[in-house]
Amino acid sequence: MHRCVFRLCLFLDAAKIVVEEVERLEDSSKKNAVSFKKLNAHTISIFWGEEQEVHYRFSDLQRACPCANCVDESTGIRKVSPLDIDDCVEATAIELVGRYGIKFQFSSGCSTGIYSYNALKKIESVTF
Repeated sequence: MHRCVFRLCLFLDAAKIVVEEVERLEDSSKKNAVSFKKLNAHTISIFWGEEQEVHYRFSDLQRACPCANCVDESTGIRKVSPLDIDDCVEATAIELVGRYGIKFQFSSGCSTGIYSYNALKKIESVTF
């Protein structure tokens, strides 16, 4: 009987550790979750976790587009001048890509670039 009680205690201790770890991961996931809201035709608000909200103009995002049509893959030199991007560009579609980025489809036709979260955080945001 003692062995059964001992094993039960070990099991309960292990279960408690697992529950605590799952709760920690869930809390961490909520703090690091990324979501977005299109504010108007030209601006998006990206929520970095629960505490930080940043606004970007779609024209600024397209000026930093990382796709192969906008940046030479071999040299890293921009093929499209930022001056050629219209300030009135809109996003016709926006989607989260896995846990690492966001993909925008712009009204100008550019639609293959995936913006990593790290790259987005380096782009100058708009203040209201």
